[in-house]
Amino acid sequence: MSEIIPFKKTVPPQDLVLRFMHSAGHKKDAEFYINLFSKTKAESFAIIVLEEEGLRDEFDSILFEIRYLLRLSLYPVVLIRSTSDYMGDLELENYFKKAKLTSNVLSHESTQDEKLEFVEQRIRRRELPVLHLDPQRDIILELTNLANLLRTSKIIFLKRSGGIIDHETQTPIGLINLKFERDGLLVSPTVNDEDKLFLQICDHIIRACDHKLCISIVSPNNLLRELFTVKGAGSLIQLGSHIQMLSSLDQVDTHSLQKLLEISLEKTISPIFFRNKFDHIYLEENYLGVALLRNYQDMAYLMAFAVGTEARGLGIGKDLWKEICNHHKRFFWRSKPDKFITHWYTKQCDGMHRTPEWTVFWRGLRPNEVSQAIEYAIGQADD
Repeated sequence: MSEIIPFKKTVPPQDLVLRFMHSAGHKKDAEFYINLFSKTKAESFAIIVLEEEGLRDEFDSILFEIRYLLRLSLYPVVLIRSTSDYMGDLELENYFKKAKLTSNVLSHESTQDEKLEFVEQRIRRRELPVLHLDPQRDIILELTNLANLLRTSKIIFLKRSGGIIDHETQTPIGLINLKFERDGLLVSPTVNDEDKLFLQICDHIIRACDHKLCISIVSPNNLLRELFTVKGAGSLIQLGSHIQMLSSLDQVDTHSLQKLLEISLEKTISPIFFRNKFDHIYLEENYLGVALLRNYQDMAYLMAFAVGTEARGLGIGKDLWKEICNHHKRFFWRSKPDKFITHWYTKQCDGMHRTPEWTVFWRGLRPNEVSQAIEYAIGQADD
């Protein structure tokens, strides 16, 4: 059994993670997610699923990263899927005890009430809740029941592969939206049969849950990057956003909309902005993202595209963009050259025109429409 190197008690736990993420260039992301997770109910933070493969080969890395979480008062529920014989051979309880993480493991024979009481009790004692699941039991049913019981927002599978792999690029598929991408991936020649089966398992769990849930697949040594960065480090699987298509601000809570725009665009939005005519409004149902468009001749001008900070890395921007492109074959928009999203826009457009103040982008425009689109976009008042 490997020795676990203790943390220096003089270093605040939040600083440990921030230093680690700063060294990888992700300090701002980490600050955001530490604040976000601190507002989540303790038992609902995450379920981490470990298979025998991870216990055998990656246990040191897993314990190291989990200990960071505990120092931040974040208590994932660890579900170990293994035979009882293997658990005994590994002396798992002694391993956790030596690492000062917890002293026992709850059996898979326990009732739902016993599981909830066990998890809550362990967290009150500032210990790691660990549950055992026999591999012969139905993982879809067991994880669905556990996630519903704890109101878990994320399930994390720690796997050596690090995600659902695109074998053409030999890298994990970063974000999978089940509504739009499930069927295509299940017949894709670049995804192997094992990953297709696992994707179906994730799909069943997410759809069977009675609340919003996402599933991550990540390698054990990338757990912190998956949790504390926008980009993540593995594959994030989710059902997809519910985007409402509206035609008037009368159908919108303008206070919530203004808050979303100001947080996303990082500036104050003048009340005058809402006097504009919006012909097409694409709004995520929880006000986590919005796109506002106005008709111009037989094109559309994208007046605002915003995604809330809480939705970072969840694919809501991607879902909004798909809705825009599905309903508007010819549209244009502008962005400040120094904005982070401007780089992303360059990958979405058919063409662009740069000025010192604005970059104007377009999709699907005819050559004779480009100059008037540029003139129109640049001539719009600042919000």
